Amino acid sequence: MKRVMALVGAFLLVSAVQCDDMPFWNEKVECAQSMGISPDQMTSMLTSNDAQMNCVHACVLEKIGGMVDGKLSLDSLMESLEKLKAEVKDYDATKAGIHQCFDQASGDRCESAGKFAMCMQEHMQG
Repeated sequence: MKRVMALVGAFLLVSAVQCDDMPFWNEKVECAQSMGISPDQMTSMLTSNDAQMNCVHACVLEKIGGMVDGKLSLDSLMESLEKLKAEVKDYDATKAGIHQCFDQASGDRCESAGKFAMCMQEHMQG
């Protein structure tokens, strides 16, 4: 189920939760550590629109193939979603969210990843 939530979970900014409940937690920790951010610091940054956290999101997106050459890749995001279609709880809402949020994500690598993450969080909670 962790991989199922890749498209949503990797982008969601959620409050402090158990590591097992955080999709792609290992990737987030790995990315944060490569940037000199401790797991504890990262946990406290998850609910903020922090510039460093935006770069963590960009790193995770790159690891899962959703960001290529510093740009979000709609085709790659949709390919990943299709592969996980049978396991995604709300496939249609996730697909719509990806399209909507992709269109709203602009800026540099980190800024666009942060905007995408915030948008996906709002879309999936609303």
